[in-house]
Amino acid sequence: MKTRVFTALFLLICAFIKPDQIAAQTQITIYTPKSQPVTAYYQIPEMPDSVKLAWSDEVALVYPQATELYPPSATTSYNCHGYAWHVSEGGFNRWIGYYSWEQDDEDIYWTAQNPSYIETTEPYASKISYYEDNHSAIQTSTQGIYISKWGEGPLMRHTRDYGPDDYEMDYRKYYRLNPYVTGSSDILCANQQRTYSSDIEITGSTYYWTRNESLLDYVSGQGTTDYRVEVKSYASGNAWVRIQITTPNGEVAISPKKYFWVGPPPFKDVSYDVRTSYGQKVNPVASGVWLLCPYTSYYIYVINSCSECPTSNYNWTIPSDWTEYYTSQNMIYINTNNSYGGVVSVDANTCCGYRTIISGYMVKDYGCGGGQYMSFTPNPTTSETQLEIKTEKIDTYTDGDEWEAEIFNQQMLLMHKTTRLKDKTYTINVSCWKEGIYYVRAKVKDKLVSGKFIVTR
Repeated sequence: MKTRVFTALFLLICAFIKPDQIAAQTQITIYTPKSQPVTAYYQIPEMPDSVKLAWSDEVALVYPQATELYPPSATTSYNCHGYAWHVSEGGFNRWIGYYSWEQDDEDIYWTAQNPSYIETTEPYASKISYYEDNHSAIQTSTQGIYISKWGEGPLMRHTRDYGPDDYEMDYRKYYRLNPYVTGSSDILCANQQRTYSSDIEITGSTYYWTRNESLLDYVSGQGTTDYRVEVKSYASGNAWVRIQITTPNGEVAISPKKYFWVGPPPFKDVSYDVRTSYGQKVNPVASGVWLLCPYTSYYIYVINSCSECPTSNYNWTIPSDWTEYYTSQNMIYINTNNSYGGVVSVDANTCCGYRTIISGYMVKDYGCGGGQYMSFTPNPTTSETQLEIKTEKIDTYTDGDEWEAEIFNQQMLLMHKTTRLKDKTYTINVSCWKEGIYYVRAKVKDKLVSGKFIVTR
């Protein structure tokens, strides 16, 4: 009953202004932490000190479990919305909501397209909306203990559900600050700089930036809303920055990390895929080391799994004793001959310029069972050439062993195929073939052998 008496005698609902004061107030635009405009009012005629003291006496009598702050605190210069969303964060005294039950000007703080505040649960909330009667409060450092301005009455500290019945305090929604880092997500290369910014700006707040220190160096802006970083030399990876904001009201809000790629693709994301001419995969025997059979043809692919930094225009460096048949995009087709092998490296265009993207060792495998190879006589030829299977070890091939061969042109179109050969030699008639290089792929037992010959006209 005492709440009803209090309301009837003194409490004007949050955002209500007396009729004779309406014409005297001045409309002004204030802004949310993300710069959305909010309609507010100021220069509202103030109540006499005697009325302020009456407010203090009455709330002390009717609500003994609530505490008035800075008595006498009754004033027409700001209301509950003005206090919760603006004044408590360092803003000037402002009244938000001409008539709070008709015009919800404060809603833009959480309903804008890019809202300054988002809904949360009480443990994480800094602002509270009593949505049934359009009342606002802030939460103190103690969960469930709030501060709110009771209309034009006093500023009160109270528990979550203790106050005038008019506010229907059981119906609450909770909100927290919603900061993000703005700035480009484009690739940034070594020694380049970029500035990132907070999309939240509240006067009197502190700003603390963090970054991926293994990839980025600090340049300037710590403690402000703009933070500048520089990519370290030789850095490569997914870098990030983020900001922690502490508001005048004491809320601590941390933004999500802002990610962006720096540098070329890291070496760990670029690999070789080595395959025989028949498509069989050759796995490395150690990190960056492959054993390849002599006198054998291989397809070597460079694979870049870093989607953030694509590569193109590949330039291969291979052992000088190898034969390079041809290259196509990210692939090279070679024959090892009888070379010991050596370093195979690839330079390419990357998101951060032209550079070496991979290097590995591909050396002779002495355990290939003798190392078959083939010779052609004559080579070049105009009419026919004799293919002969040769080996380095006697036990690799014996008379009567069956083998087969396929011959391809430079476009890798099959020109001829023969099977179940038993002699070491085979004569190829090329009298009707066009001038050019032809590739031969033979299978002897379980081994693959490759070679090439030239047709001239």
